[in-house]
Amino acid sequence: MALPRVFDLDELLAIAQAGDWRTVPELMEQAGIPREHLRTVQKAVNKYLGPRPPRPKAVAGDRLRRRVVAWMVANGLDEHYCFQCQKWSAFPCSIRELRQDDDLGSLAFVCRHCVRAGDV
Repeated sequence: MALPRVFDLDELLAIAQAGDWRTVPELMEQAGIPREHLRTVQKAVNKYLGPRPPRPKAVAGDRLRRRVVAWMVANGLDEHYCFQCQKWSAFPCSIRELRQDDDLGSLAFVCRHCVRAGDV
């Protein structure tokens, strides 16, 4: 999967993680990527960040995730520090469930390099 040479993957992911929940076509428009590369960009964004929400959810954002992240940060975790590789990330990390239970204390942050299916 090769992105067009006119754009950098890290820059695309930084735009996608800006926090305003834009859809992939909106990200492409901002980045100046031609429409013919839509599927390639969708695959890249889905691989590293998960699928983008449809437009109504994109506008609303994810209030529950924001609250969970706020709780985790208040309890001493850093949203930019990866539990898996023990490195600091410039991007906000995803959330991984360490144990299959209902305890919020079993959640940890993982960077986009360590993220896998099922991480939020």
